[in-house]
Amino acid sequence: MGASILDLPGYETIDSKETETECHIRIKPKAGTLTVACPNCGVIDEANHIGDSDIGFRDLPIHIKPTSAWLVREQFRCKACGSKFRPKLEGVGFSETYRMTQRLEDVIAKLCFNSSHQMLART
Repeated sequence: MGASILDLPGYETIDSKETETECHIRIKPKAGTLTVACPNCGVIDEANHIGDSDIGFRDLPIHIKPTSAWLVREQFRCKACGSKFRPKLEGVGFSETYRMTQRLEDVIAKLCFNSSHQMLART
């Protein structure tokens, strides 16, 4: 698919699906944007790729529908020390605690300061 529908720098869209009620977009880091460095021993680019998993994040609505970004996270095993790890996410802010993009978190924070609780519940 190429360029990211979500317009997230450093990421490209693999697949997208839109239903009547929501949008799902699968993305991955662009080739060459991740630094594969072992957090345990610090060795860079000396790791074997051992698998992928999709991690879901919420993002700003598209076409007035809730949007989920499914980020493909690669997992590696360090050749030097044998530990398993996932490279740090670069570029756009993903909040792993809240499972949303930083820009959605910023919009929610602004709404909290400028709206009543009843108004927020309706959005």
